[in-house]
Amino acid sequence: LGLADVENRVPCHADTVMRIASISKSMTMAVVAKFWQQGQLDLDKPIQHYVPSFPKKTFENEEVKITTRQLVSHMAGIRHYKKRHEINSNNDNNNESEVSKQKKSEKKLTIVKTTDDYDKGVADTADKLRTLKEFYIKDRYNTVADSLKIFMDDELIYKPGSSFLYTTHGWTLVSAVVEAVAEQPFTKVMIDFFQVMGLKHTYLDEAEPLIYNRARYYDKDKRGRLRNVPYVDNSYKWAGGGFLSTVGDLLHFGNSMLYSYQCQQAMGSPAGYLDSSTVQAIWTPLPGTTMKWGRGDGYGMGWVVIPSRQEHGGGDVQMFAVGHTGGAVGASSVLLMVPSIPCSNTTIPTGITVAIIMNLEGIGLQHLAINIATL
Repeated sequence: LGLADVENRVPCHADTVMRIASISKSMTMAVVAKFWQQGQLDLDKPIQHYVPSFPKKTFENEEVKITTRQLVSHMAGIRHYKKRHEINSNNDNNNESEVSKQKKSEKKLTIVKTTDDYDKGVADTADKLRTLKEFYIKDRYNTVADSLKIFMDDELIYKPGSSFLYTTHGWTLVSAVVEAVAEQPFTKVMIDFFQVMGLKHTYLDEAEPLIYNRARYYDKDKRGRLRNVPYVDNSYKWAGGGFLSTVGDLLHFGNSMLYSYQCQQAMGSPAGYLDSSTVQAIWTPLPGTTMKWGRGDGYGMGWVVIPSRQEHGGGDVQMFAVGHTGGAVGASSVLLMVPSIPCSNTTIPTGITVAIIMNLEGIGLQHLAINIATL
């Protein structure tokens, strides 16, 4: 639906390639989980075990430890696109990150149609994002080590393990851990992962290579008029938001994760990319984390998790679901999986996978995906 290139009237189709933004975190988590499962990565060792160049941190004059487990769950206290003094200057005392606040505005966008209010909401979100200078970095970062310099010397926002703070920069540190374990550049590790998983139309978001069927990206001004977004270079955040993909590849990735989750329940099935127990672990929300997708939701390791629940033995049933949204310059996305429980013992994966990508910035899609999954 819609146009991949508005000015040249090029329609979107099944193979249209767009930025998937923070769904990149979930793909990166699959690689992290594989290393963990194989015993190559200890999620609870101090981060300096893998990245000696990362400075040891203190919080309120106390030396603290950051672990990979904390990083992939946004519990390490590393800042997002704003530094601590900038957060304090904005009176941000409610323990919410910029992304959390964005998601509140996104939730409003999903329940209205194409009206002036809708257009104003998109424009307001775009304008707020444009105040985040690091969201619009144009410089090329050739190595993960270079990307770490953006934030590695900044003070922590919270004591590691004490509070949830959504952060894309934290995933840059995760990518440094991956490099140390794999003894390869992170980009090479992920390109190999795309090939192993059969993601034939998933790429690094690079400007120079010819990527066929790549969309152009848009946002809206304060008057609701469509406009081209500025050029950005996402090489500073490959792991946290630097990949391109298609709806088909996202569905394939989601189904592969469902298969791994359910594989032990189907006798004689080939092994999944991950063991079922591994997927169950990364799909378990941590206490104190919330993304406001559903009642009692939380963040596991690289995934938003909505637990199944039915109160008082009746009423509406909330399905167990797992997913991730993405918000990039000129793009919005969501991937949602709802496993069938119990699943078939003959054919897996069973359940529903929903993927939506848009070349328009600032659109909340998680509730639309949930509504589609519950049709």
